[in-house]
Amino acid sequence: MKLIFLDVDGVLNSEDYIVSEHDRLGHEKYVDTYLRQGGIPFDPKCLKILFYILDTTDALICVSSTWRLSKDEIERLNKALGRYSNRIIGYTKHLGTNRGLEIDNFLHDMIELKSPLDAYIIIDDDNDMLEEQQEYLIQTNYKTGITIEDAFKAVRILNYGEE
Repeated sequence: MKLIFLDVDGVLNSEDYIVSEHDRLGHEKYVDTYLRQGGIPFDPKCLKILFYILDTTDALICVSSTWRLSKDEIERLNKALGRYSNRIIGYTKHLGTNRGLEIDNFLHDMIELKSPLDAYIIIDDDNDMLEEQQEYLIQTNYKTGITIEDAFKAVRILNYGEE
């Protein structure tokens, strides 16, 4: 199994897209379109890049984003992922600590369940990972979200075990 630990903010949405949508729609329509209906918009470019990774690697998803803590945000994520939402196999536990420890806890649970894991990556705009997780981190920039360069690195790690 190949696994992606997925953050949302700064990965699937980007400051650039949020600003461009705000400018395109104007403040009132932006608020009506997005904020009153659940939150900031997903960046279609970022979603396509994630879908490329999923198609190219056949990876599954564990949601590590704080979005996992809200039923409404999980529903928004599932809707944005569309047919790819069936790739979500779980959510990291909220341990009130850094994300790296929460991911480590999930990986430990997989070992306990004897779930085979061939490779994993972490896609996140933050870097609160453990030292041993750094080589698996695809660190995005909140301004752009995930990029095609990030996707190429993700595919190399998941499919070939190399950075």
